[in-house]
Amino acid sequence: MSSSHTPAQSNKYWLILFAVLVVAAPSYAADSVKIVESQTSISPGQTISLSVRYQTSVKGLVQLQLFNSSWKKVAEKSTPTVVSDNGQARIEIKIPGDTIAGENYLWQAVLFDGKWKKLAEDTLAKVRVSDGSDDAPAPKSLPPEKPKNTDDASESVPQTPSGDAGETDQWVPPGDWQLEWADEFNGRGEPKNWYPLLGYDPTAFRENTAKGLRWSGASEDTAWMYSTKSGNHILDGKGHLVLRVVCDKTQLNEHGPKVNAGYLLTGYPEKWDSTEPHNAKWGGQFFSPADGPLYVSASVRSDQVVGHSTWFAFWLFSETRAYNGNPADGTEVDIVEIAKGAPRYMSHSFNVANHWKES
Repeated sequence: MSSSHTPAQSNKYWLILFAVLVVAAPSYAADSVKIVESQTSISPGQTISLSVRYQTSVKGLVQLQLFNSSWKKVAEKSTPTVVSDNGQARIEIKIPGDTIAGENYLWQAVLFDGKWKKLAEDTLAKVRVSDGSDDAPAPKSLPPEKPKNTDDASESVPQTPSGDAGETDQWVPPGDWQLEWADEFNGRGEPKNWYPLLGYDPTAFRENTAKGLRWSGASEDTAWMYSTKSGNHILDGKGHLVLRVVCDKTQLNEHGPKVNAGYLLTGYPEKWDSTEPHNAKWGGQFFSPADGPLYVSASVRSDQVVGHSTWFAFWLFSETRAYNGNPADGTEVDIVEIAKGAPRYMSHSFNVANHWKES
């Protein structure tokens, strides 16, 4: 059972995830990109020249982007010619004259193939935009208020909690709390409240109709795990959401037989929207506190995690899914995370928000 309570609506969105992951030795993809200069102080109207080092196994291009603290794109410029193999490109990008002075801007370099598929990316944080008047630090700019989502959620997501979670006598903090969402995993078949992770953008989500996420691998030959659209997650009619990790011995990559798994989220990338983080509007179910805290209660019961290289995880995540050390971009809050054969890992990732860092 999992449920969420909140006293009000908010501009901070949270996403619940429930997953079984796979532990494997680190794998390094052939494709990479790196910003090799630290241009962290810029001014509106200025033309910036940055060098980007790349390594690619296919022909493509490098794009340099500047984002503000709310991940809204301020400027971008691509390499004028196709890149291939190993090399270094110098990209000139003009900062718009109306760019607001402030801190916590960031550079992002992205390596694409010829079909605009992202192969690799690199970020440079703590970029300051000055007002050009003097050398004093520019005042911090407040990020624009995120527009409230007035669209209806996907029709496949019930607008009222399922099961009896709303009537349980479980403890909640003092105050006037209202149950926003709950799932008791009632019924049979594929769950309507959870979506397989088939891609991080609307196009990828629509195209990967059978298998999605190639976890920590840039290609099918370097993937550790594949998230499947169906077959590895199901409601059993007894109040259980059953997840499976299956080794497909008929298909091989450099790690051996391919691994298919149930990897589920309460949201999905619905459509392109330039006002949203990562330029994608997400549908599904999110939770947020605006004028008060968000309280999440989650009860997870599973069989013993005894399978070879299994990694059981249940966590909260913001819509932006950021892993760049900046909590303003989003963060992960682990409810439970157990990696078989790695007790030292459990000592610092069990019931803690271990990915949160101060900006």
